[in-house]
Amino acid sequence: MMPCVSLDSLYDTAKIVNLTKRRTKIPHPDLSGRLIELGLTLPKSCGAREITRYVQGDALDKLVERHLRVDRLAPPLPRHEHINIRNVVLSDPKRGFYESVSDINGLVIAAALELETVGTSRSLGQSSGGEVDETLLKCPEKLVAWLCRKACEYEASLSGYLPRVIQMKDHKYDWIKPGDLILARRRLDSELVDSAQGLNFEVEMQQQFYIDGQETQLCGRADIVHNTATKSKDDMDNVIIWEIKFVSSLSNEYVIHTCVYAYLLGSESGK
Repeated sequence: MMPCVSLDSLYDTAKIVNLTKRRTKIPHPDLSGRLIELGLTLPKSCGAREITRYVQGDALDKLVERHLRVDRLAPPLPRHEHINIRNVVLSDPKRGFYESVSDINGLVIAAALELETVGTSRSLGQSSGGEVDETLLKCPEKLVAWLCRKACEYEASLSGYLPRVIQMKDHKYDWIKPGDLILARRRLDSELVDSAQGLNFEVEMQQQFYIDGQETQLCGRADIVHNTATKSKDDMDNVIIWEIKFVSSLSNEYVIHTCVYAYLLGSESGK
């Protein structure tokens, strides 16, 4: 039983059927492991993409409205120019199971740009681009499948959520057409001036926080950190953080994520 549930109220509001052989009431749950007066206990670590899950949508919207300025640099493209990549795929035809892959799509596009511009694959957790078989680069269909599979495995390793990668173990990872991936990569590349210069992919950052005697570590991974400085790569005034989202619309959650990355990156440089 959950300690947060009143057992007495269950007997008052529901019909309790005891399936045990003993004709006794369900025992009360044990007391929680810490005193109530201690309040909330902070986790040892928390990811930047997790913190918005604990804030209600209205409160999040007000936070952005009061403290941030969001400028839309370009209007949405007309519908006929949209890249229609599926965000849900059939993972088990026999059982009729489906899996959401919109986050994988974003990883794949960033990884494709990284592989094309600098020849590495840090976006997928690979230490160097040398691990990519040259035969994959010559076959667009095989390359797309490899990128999708590696992105799925990498996301599972980061989040600890394994059901999707297990469910898709026999999938061909072929829901992205090579032409669509090339188009998405080129659009992203066109947004980055001199994209081969000053680009860092899957940039890790973290900082320790001490709150009411408790310690927690806030961690983040920015998709792309672009340094546009011409003289010094340590000049934070010329750093741009890019978050790649392959979604139909952007939410304030993504805005907060990017702001957290900017704070963590600025804190590391002392700014």
